Amino acid sequence: MQRSTDIEKDFEKILRTNLGLPADRSLDHDMPLADYGLDSLTAVNIVVDLEQRFAVTFPDDRIMFAMFHSARTLWDALSELIA
Repeated sequence: MQRSTDIEKDFEKILRTNLGLPADRSLDHDMPLADYGLDSLTAVNIVVDLEQRFAVTFPDDRIMFAMFHSARTLWDALSELIA
């Protein structure tokens, strides 16, 4: 099992890669992801990357706009699946 900090780093790397955030730009975990440029295609790519990286499946009824409000809400949804 991965340590929590490794999981968090991988999570943030997936977000940064998909949102096109450079390493020198901070990621505010409470800021709306839409403010970082999240659109529907990016959301799908993030879900696919998270599912592949962490070997989980987001239930269809769980994937909704509210889950993508912020990095924190997305982290909470992922945490439920990997717990």
